[in-house]
Amino acid sequence: MQFMDSHIHLQDIKLIHATDFIFQARQLGIKKFICVSAQEEDWLWALGWAKCFPDKVIPAIGLHPWYAAQCPKNWEECLEGLLQAHPKALVGECGLDGAKGRDVSGQLPFFEKQIMLAEKYHRPLLIHSVHAVRETLSALNSVKTPFVWHSFAGSAETAAQIIKQGGYLGVNLGFLKSKHWKNVLKSIDVCNILLESDAPYQYSPESILELCTGLNNFYGKDISEIFYQNSLRFINGGK
Repeated sequence: MQFMDSHIHLQDIKLIHATDFIFQARQLGIKKFICVSAQEEDWLWALGWAKCFPDKVIPAIGLHPWYAAQCPKNWEECLEGLLQAHPKALVGECGLDGAKGRDVSGQLPFFEKQIMLAEKYHRPLLIHSVHAVRETLSALNSVKTPFVWHSFAGSAETAAQIIKQGGYLGVNLGFLKSKHWKNVLKSIDVCNILLESDAPYQYSPESILELCTGLNNFYGKDISEIFYQNSLRFINGGK
């Protein structure tokens, strides 16, 4: 079996020996990682991981809604320059977050600018959406580039709308603990699912194996290769 961790913050894992970490993950079948960033100070770290491990790490550079109000005035110019210089870089983690009374309307211009850059440079998007499903889907309504809805745990109806708009569902181990997961899987094609850990914030990379086992049990067969091929299609711009 081979896997891709479609959402991991490598720069936030406090490691002494990064090479050892990559080697250990490969021993478990985790062949590739999408290294996701959340703010400007992360961007060069994500790109650095990709430079060190070009066949294993795909960088994603973007502005998380939590940090939108703190970003420098020239953040958009800096992000576009890096996207121009790094043609394999994806855009994200970006999106909208209405939890804890956060102002979604204030985050929207930052999100829309990142969508615009993803469209301009034909890069897939990694989406963060919490308590803002309607607003996020509205912002993504006309995008042509593929996107993945990170840490999906919503309803079958929301899943169907995401897929209709050209998106993938990024699921981690928490998906199997959600109340909707069986209904979601019954209603969608398995080709629309990407596996993730969101390490170090939610689960460890090893959790992908447990997640895949749970999904295999649901479908009654080993479909791990499908998930890997889904991830390859996504990073290459396919829907």
